Amino acid sequence: METTLELIDENSFLDVLPASDYIPDHYRVITANRLAFHSHDWIEWLAFINSGTYCSEWMVIDLHKFKESVGKPKLAKGTLIVSE
Repeated sequence: METTLELIDENSFLDVLPASDYIPDHYRVITANRLAFHSHDWIEWLAFINSGTYCSEWMVIDLHKFKESVGKPKLAKGTLIVSE
């Protein structure tokens, strides 16, 4: 699940990569969905060659770890990762 965040610090725009040096957000999401096996992998794929202009908070649930947690009092470590 994703939510877009407002970029308030205008100095952040000084670090923006030129269009030829990054992969658009929607392609990175598709790549992460196809190649990641765990939530941590998904976050790493999403961060790969990011322009820094599309600020989002991602809440990623690792269904493998969730399945391991069924019937236990706590969720397995890494079941939910929040990333900005």
